[in-house]
Amino acid sequence: MLIREKIERLAREVHDARGAVARFLLLEANALENMSMQEVAEATFTSKATLVRVAKALGFSGWTAFHKAYVFERKETERLFEGVDTNIPFSKQDRTAQMRSRLAQIYMESVYLTNDLCEDATLEKAASILDESERIVVLGIGANRSLSRIFIQKMVKLGKRVDLCEPADARYFVNTLTFRDCAILISYSGMPPQREPMAFIPLCQARGVPMIALTGRHDNVLRQSADVVLTIFSKEDWFAKIASYSSEVSILFLLDLLYSAYFARHYDEHLSYRMENVRAIEQDKTF
Repeated sequence: MLIREKIERLAREVHDARGAVARFLLLEANALENMSMQEVAEATFTSKATLVRVAKALGFSGWTAFHKAYVFERKETERLFEGVDTNIPFSKQDRTAQMRSRLAQIYMESVYLTNDLCEDATLEKAASILDESERIVVLGIGANRSLSRIFIQKMVKLGKRVDLCEPADARYFVNTLTFRDCAILISYSGMPPQREPMAFIPLCQARGVPMIALTGRHDNVLRQSADVVLTIFSKEDWFAKIASYSSEVSILFLLDLLYSAYFARHYDEHLSYRMENVRAIEQDKTF
């Protein structure tokens, strides 16, 4: 789990001085390298003792150890993207060509690192669950719902039933699932438990519904509960991004991996079904 992801979790879940420090660490991550402990304490209106408590909450022995590790992590991640800021990848002074180049780099690096986090056995297990399911329900909110529509369209063209639940009907859909079906739950944070789609985990468990999760690397409710977990890569900061470029590309890639792994389980059958349907649709267009 990345240090940044731990800080994001602390910023979301803790509402005292430690949470304020965590939010500062996310907003001023680039400036932190040249700031002393006293300067950070003054900037956050806290104390050195509070900073030590923050460091320990993040799993470090003290502030110095945390500071060194966090700065190193930031530099390593920036090295992978060769200086491209995934939060604000272009400025108003940049030419269109520069914007295109930087976005292309974010896309390529995000796919590469997502692929690096995915294990063959995990993907094959997820494909097996999809293959054995009579019905698949995709659960997510916001942009995750929009991203999943592309996956659903591809699966439907193979004759597989996949439903994207509207928020108002999601509980009804989940309550009709059985152990013969499965649910795909998409949430980068995977927290808190009462937020959708995590709120449906107890119902899925009670009904014996296999769960495939797409979530971040950090420890969370979704990662702990799902039968299979595919990891979303993201280099974006919670507070500072202008768009979720990296995480959205990662989600799309993971959904394409799911589709492709499912396709490969019955390759000839799926290829034939797909081609026959394409031909039938094209013939209809001629009339």
